[in-house]
Amino acid sequence: MSVTVETKGAAFVTHAPELLFSLIGIRAPGGGGLPTYHVAPDGERFLFVKMAAGPTDVQGGSTLSRIIVVQNWLEELKQRVPVK
Repeated sequence: MSVTVETKGAAFVTHAPELLFSLIGIRAPGGGGLPTYHVAPDGERFLFVKMAAGPTDVQGGSTLSRIIVVQNWLEELKQRVPVK
């Protein structure tokens, strides 16, 4: 949610809350304790942990057990698509 706030002299005025995005499907891996999002330093973007779609276990959690991290992808891109 986002709420616009203003100060008018000594008064503090809030406006109606606005929905920024839905959190359906956003939850911490394993079900608890860990943050499910991070706010960028500029406050303009969010990064969310979202459970992958796919086979699920008996409690409804994802059974996927791997993550693929691509490092130095820019160097590979430069090799595959040379700049002219």
